[in-house]
Amino acid sequence: MKLGLKLFGKNITALERFKDLFDFFEIYVEPDMKIQSLKNIEIPLTIHVAHHSCGFNAADPAKKRLNKRILQHAFKAADLVDARWLVVHPGYAVSSDAEKVMLSFFDQFSSKRLLFENCPHVDYSEKKEHYL
Repeated sequence: MKLGLKLFGKNITALERFKDLFDFFEIYVEPDMKIQSLKNIEIPLTIHVAHHSCGFNAADPAKKRLNKRILQHAFKAADLVDARWLVVHPGYAVSSDAEKVMLSFFDQFSSKRLLFENCPHVDYSEKKEHYL
């Protein structure tokens, strides 16, 4: 078994403090993160794509440009550090065809490195969003 730690990009300096305790790190790449800060890290990294807290929702066609920009930024980070995986929350339903919209969005990124991480069907907001 391998043990990893998730860090937000803004907390990347904490990696040095924990590097001897973990086998790998998952870095949450915020849309405005300067990904060059990852360049000289010699510990295996997994990239976590920014999620709903940054506006990402692959199931919302109105956010297609934002979603694409966020995902492309994460791919650039993954390429920079030669990350094997990118973890992504696919989003939440905003219409009856949300699953179709979400799958259509991801079709343009035919990468086998993407791992979908789901969210439980729980009320995370006043909108009672249904997470995919």
